[in-house]
Amino acid sequence: MYATFAELIKTTGRVNSFLGLLGIREKEILVDGTMRKILYFAIAISTLNFMIFTIKSFIITHRYVIAFSFIWMIFATFYLAHLCQYLNKPKNTFKKALALLVIIFLCINVIKNLRPKSKDIFIQQEAVAWLKIKSAPNEAVFYDESRARYYANGPFMGKFNRYNKIIEKYINDQSILNYEYLLITFSND
Repeated sequence: MYATFAELIKTTGRVNSFLGLLGIREKEILVDGTMRKILYFAIAISTLNFMIFTIKSFIITHRYVIAFSFIWMIFATFYLAHLCQYLNKPKNTFKKALALLVIIFLCINVIKNLRPKSKDIFIQQEAVAWLKIKSAPNEAVFYDESRARYYANGPFMGKFNRYNKIIEKYINDQSILNYEYLLITFSND
C-alpha cells in the first residue's frame, strides 16, 4: 500500500498531491455536484485500472497511475484557483501565504524540469547506438535489460536483470556463447 501511495505522489508531484488533497477536502466549495460525480467516477475507473494492472503484473509504474494523477491534478487546480482569490484580500493571511508558497514551489518545479538532464540518463540508448555502429547487422547481441532490447528493436524475452535465474540459465546451458556481444548493465545501486 505504501508503494502505491508513493508512486501516486511521485507521478502527481508533491505540491500537486498536497493541493489535490486540500481540493478533495474542500470539494463542495470548488466543484459543483455533477462535475464532482464525473470526477469521482473517473477516479474510480482509473483506480480500478491501476489495481488490475498492478495485480496482474505485480509492477507499479508511472504509466498505470497517470490517469489517477491527472484527475488528482484537476482537484489541485481547482484548489489553487480558490487560493489565488486570497492574494488580493487583506485578511486571511494564512491562505495568502499558502497561495504564495504554492506558487513559489510550482515555479521552482518548472525551473527544475527545464534544467538539462544528467548525462547518464540516456546511457542505455547510447550503449545500444554504439553497439549498432560497432557490430555487423546480423551479429547476435545479448541484452540483460528489457529497455536496452527495446532500444535495439530486439525481441521481448521477458523482464530480467543480472540477478535473475534466466541469465544464470543462459550461462549454465552455455547458450550465452551464441551471442557475439553481451550488453551487460552495471550500476552501483
